[in-house]
Amino acid sequence: SEIQHSCGLSPMGPRNLRNHLSCCRARYRQLDDQKEFASLQTVEDLSCRGISLRRVLEIWHISTARQAVAENCTTAEFAHAVLIPLTAESSKSYVEFISDLKDHPPPPAQIHVVHSWRLTFRNVLIALAKWVNEDCVLSPTKEELIDIAWHEKHQPENLDVTFFFCPFSVNQHTLLTKPIGNPRCEIDKFHDVALKVHRRCGKPMLVVLDATCQTLTRSCCLEEIHAAITEKIPIRYVGTGCCTFNGCVDAAKAAAWDVGIQRAIFQKIQSLGVQEFNKTVEQHVVQYTKSNLKAMKELLGQDLEWEHKGVTSDVKKILVIGQCGDGKSTLVDHFRDALQTKQPRIGRNPRGVTKAIQEYPCRSLGGHRIVFLDSPGVGDQNVSPMELISLLEKYLMGQNPQCDGSVDYEPGIHGIIITNKVRDLRLTLGATIVQAIVEKGIVHGSDAEEQWNNIVLVGTMSDLASPEELKCFHEDTEEAWLEDGEVKSEIIPSLSSVFFQNSPKKSGIAVTVSQDDYSELERVILNMPNIRIKYRPPSAHEMARALAHKLGIHEPEFEKRLKEEREKVIQALQEEAKHMRPAHKAALEGVLVALSAQELSSLRTARPAMSRLPSSAMCTEQPVFTRMGSRNEDILLPVIKRRSDEDIDESFVRCRRNLQSTG
Repeated sequence: SEIQHSCGLSPMGPRNLRNHLSCCRARYRQLDDQKEFASLQTVEDLSCRGISLRRVLEIWHISTARQAVAENCTTAEFAHAVLIPLTAESSKSYVEFISDLKDHPPPPAQIHVVHSWRLTFRNVLIALAKWVNEDCVLSPTKEELIDIAWHEKHQPENLDVTFFFCPFSVNQHTLLTKPIGNPRCEIDKFHDVALKVHRRCGKPMLVVLDATCQTLTRSCCLEEIHAAITEKIPIRYVGTGCCTFNGCVDAAKAAAWDVGIQRAIFQKIQSLGVQEFNKTVEQHVVQYTKSNLKAMKELLGQDLEWEHKGVTSDVKKILVIGQCGDGKSTLVDHFRDALQTKQPRIGRNPRGVTKAIQEYPCRSLGGHRIVFLDSPGVGDQNVSPMELISLLEKYLMGQNPQCDGSVDYEPGIHGIIITNKVRDLRLTLGATIVQAIVEKGIVHGSDAEEQWNNIVLVGTMSDLASPEELKCFHEDTEEAWLEDGEVKSEIIPSLSSVFFQNSPKKSGIAVTVSQDDYSELERVILNMPNIRIKYRPPSAHEMARALAHKLGIHEPEFEKRLKEEREKVIQALQEEAKHMRPAHKAALEGVLVALSAQELSSLRTARPAMSRLPSSAMCTEQPVFTRMGSRNEDILLPVIKRRSDEDIDESFVRCRRNLQSTG
C-alpha cells in the first residue's frame, strides 16, 4: 500500500504486486546477465586479436617508406596517421582489417603489452623485439631488431609471436560510440584481457618503459600493472626505463587520453586506497629493477644509451621569451647542438633579430634531450605584441595541423624561461606580458602548483651587474630615508617576488646566468617536473584589461587586434592541414598497395600447393580447406574454385578504387 501510494500506482492486490515486483527483478537479473555475457564476450574477442611481430614491423616499414608518418613519431601519431585512416571504411580494428585482407581469422594474443601512447613507436618496437630475442645467442643491433630480413635469417620463429597491442587490437572507431561502462567498450577491460591472455599462454605481461617512465604516469597502464600484481601475473619491464626507475608513482596525477576514462579509473583506485595502490606498484617496480638491473644491463648492453642519448618519446621543449636585447638568443646559442643547428642570429638590431618561433635541438643534459624554442623579442617592430601573444599561445596549447585536415590540441611545452636583465631592477615589458599569459592562462587544478615549477625567471648578463643589483634580483631589500626628522623605511620587493607574486606559493624559481656560467639554469632544467604545461587562452577582453595600458594601446583596439591575430593563426594551421591531406592520402594509398601486394604474393606462392588438391575438391561447391605453411604461419585457406591472376588483380583493383572514392 505504501509503494502504491508513494509511486502513484493504480490499486493492485498484494499478490499481483508481488508478482509484478518478481517479474521486474527477474528482468533486471536477465539484463545484468546479458551485460555480463556481452562484457565477457568483448574480453574474449580482444584476447583473440593478436598481432604478430612480423605484421607490426611490416606496417611500420611500409608506412615510413611511403612517408605516411615520420620515423620519430609517437605511438599516438602512428595510430592517427596510419591505422585509423586505413581502417576507417571497415570500422574495424587493424587486426580485423588485415585478417579480412588475408581472409583468415586473426591469431590469439600470446603476450599482453602495456605502454604509453606518447612513447616513440620505433622504440616500442625495439623493446618488444629485444624481449622476444632475449634468448638469442647473437647480439642484434637496434636496426637489426626491427629488420624482418634479419629475423627470417636468424630467428624466424620470433616473427610469429603475437601481442595484444592496443593500437592494433582495439577498434579505434568505437571509442566514442561505446563509452566507459558499456559492455562492448574495448578500452576499460585491459586488465581482464591480460588475465585471459596469461591463462591461455602462460606468458608474462610486458610493460614498456622509457627513460622518463611515461608509462607509469598513465591511468590505464597503472591499473593494468596493479591488476597483474594482484592476479599474480608475471610482469617483465622492457626498455631502459626499467633500469632508471626512481620509485615515484602517483595515481592521483596519472593522466589519460580522455577525462572520463581518467575519472572512472581513479574511482576504482580510490576504492582500493590510493596510497596502498601507489605503494604496491612502486614496490613491485623497484624490486624488479634491483633484482634484474645486472641482467638488464647484460641484455641491453650498449643499448642502455638508447634512451639516454635522447631517443625518448617525451623530449623536453622549453619556450624562451623575453624583450629584444635581453639575451634570449645568446642563451639558446649556449645550449644548442652545434652539429644539428645553425647559430641563431644575435645582435642589437632595434627592430629585433628573431622574427618567428624557431626550434633548436640542444646538447644532451644528464641523458635528457632538450629543445629550446626561441621566440621573437617583445618590442620587435615587425612583430606586434598581439601577434606575439597569439604565436606563444599556439605553442602553449600545442596546436598542430593533422593529416585529416583538422587541427589537434596537445600540450607540448614542458617549461618556460623568461629572460630579464639583472641590471634593469624592474620587470621588462617582455616579462610583464609573459606574467599575464601565465597567470591568466595556466589551467588551475591539482597540478597547477607543479606547473609553476616549470616556469623560470632568468636574470641575464649577471657578470655586468653589481652585487647590490644581484641582491635586488633575488631578495627583498629595505630602503630607508629621513623625512621631517623621522627615519622612514620601505620594503622594496625583489624582481623575482614581483614576477611570482600571484603564483600559488607566492614565489618561484629564479636564477642568474652570465656569458660563461649557465650552471644554475642547467640544474633547474634537469630538475623540472616531467609534465606539460596546460594552457587555456584567456579571453581577448581579459588580456586587454591586463596589458593594453602597459603597451599604450586602447583596450578595444587591443582586444580587436588580438582576436584577429588568433584567427590568423587558426586559419594558417587549417591551410597547412588542408595541404597535408592530399599528400597523406597518396601515402596511405601506397601503404594499402604495398599491403595488398604482399598478400597477393602470398596467395600466388600458395597456388602450387592448391593445384595439388584432388580435382573433385577444386570443383565442389562446399569450401575445402587446405593447410599450408607460409612464413611460419599455418593458414587455413578456403578453396572453392581455381582463381586466376586476373581474379586476384581484380579484387585488388576494387579495393584500391574503394580507397580512392572514400578518401
